[in-house]
Amino acid sequence: NTSIQPGKTCVSFTQYCAGGLFCWVEYSYCTFKTCAVKNPKLKARLYERGQSRWKEALGCFSKVRMLHEDRICAFKL
Repeated sequence: NTSIQPGKTCVSFTQYCAGGLFCWVEYSYCTFKTCAVKNPKLKARLYERGQSRWKEALGCFSKVRMLHEDRICAFKL
């Protein structure tokens, strides 16, 4: 965190949305279990997507070899 100048006030606002709500919409407003029964094509598409999604998420993390670069970029060193 950065320091605040004397006499200044910092205010922040955080919004949160449960990830399950996004799944609910993607599953045509039903549970995955119900979706799998009602719409086998959607189930197959979601399954295929899930096979690669974890790799994409893992790719968002810094690699050891990149930590120094990330630190310089983040802290404008």
